[in-house]
This record gives sequence, C-alpha cells and structure tokens, in this order.
Amino acid sequence: MEEILYKLFTNTPAFRGEEHYWRRGTANDTIVFRDETNKRIQAEGFTLEIQQQILRWGGIHGFKQFDFVDESINDIVDNDLITLQTANAISSYSKLFAFYNPNQYFILDARVSYVFNKLIIENEIANYLPINFNIRRSRNNRLINNYREIMNTWMGGLVNIQDVYPSYCEFIIRVYNHFIEKDENIFTDRGFDKNCPEIIEMFLFYMADHM
Repeated sequence: MEEILYKLFTNTPAFRGEEHYWRRGTANDTIVFRDETNKRIQAEGFTLEIQQQILRWGGIHGFKQFDFVDESINDIVDNDLITLQTANAISSYSKLFAFYNPNQYFILDARVSYVFNKLIIENEIANYLPINFNIRRSRNNRLINNYREIMNTWMGGLVNIQDVYPSYCEFIIRVYNHFIEKDENIFTDRGFDKNCPEIIEMFLFYMADHM
C-alpha cells in the first residue's frame, strides 16, 4: 500500500503545496492553520471556541457532542482507542484530533475513506480491508455515487471505524516515512513549506476528486 501511494503521488504532479487545496487556501495554508491552531490549543487549552472554529473550517455545522470531546481525546491519547459514539461522528472527531496533535492524528472522512477503499479494492491488497464508512452522512452526491460504485464491486469483509481509526493514523505515519525514505525532498520539491505526515492525509483527501 505504501508503494502504491508513492507511485500515485509521483504521478499526480498537480498536488502541490502552493496550489489551491481547501476553501480559499493552498495546501500550505492548511498546514499553517493546523500548526497555529495547535499552538493556541497548547496555550489556551482546547476551548469550545477553538473546537467550533475547527469544525466550521471543516464544513461541519451540526455537531452536538462538544461535551464529549475531552473524554474522546483522553480515550485516543491514553488508551489508543475510540468509542462507538466517536466512530459514528468520525468526520467531526478526527478533525478535532488532527488539530489537537497534527503529527499523530489525522482526518478520516468520506473523501479519505473513498480513496482508501478504492485503492485497496482496485489493487487487490490482501492485508487491508476497506473501511465501513457511512457514506450517507456525506452531502456530496458525486462522492456518494462514486463510493457506492466502488463498494458494490467488493464482496469481502469490512473493518469498522471504531477498530480502524488508531491503525489508520499509524498507517498515515508509515506511508509518510516510506515517502521520506524514498526521497527526502519529495515534499519540498512540490512546494510544501515543511515535511509533515498530514500531507499524506491531505493527498488522500485531494484524490477524491481525481479518481
């Protein structure tokens, strides 16, 4: 899987640090926003205001579980697990986790799940199972249709988000390390201002529009 993503990255030269990525910002802008927000969290604590700002940035407007965020963070940090409640709102919680510690936790949403699953299925990767993501939560009809199309070709098992999220984060770091081992300048040559594992997650997100 690591080498498949490496080859896909090298064959996708349009994914660059200085190019548009999300909202009105570039990929580099997104990384800076995460870093600056993380510094605020360290200085001020993970306040409700900061959590709301993160979710607005991520396009999440109906989140009703702010009272459970601290508990969810303790679960993932102290015990390397998430509850079923957290899993059922992983698009929201993973965004909060990704800002709480940008180098260890990463966003897992409909777009990332679609690309992750498509790569597994189309490349017949034996030691990975597709993620059982509830695509009905997405508001992107094109993404919903693409997700259902690829999943309709799969006759095997699925892994639940509650079980896979910690290993997904480890996977992102593992892929990042593989990229750096292959070419230590791979990200700077693409115009990224820094090397960081979240670029791998961002690449998966980006590829949802290009696969």
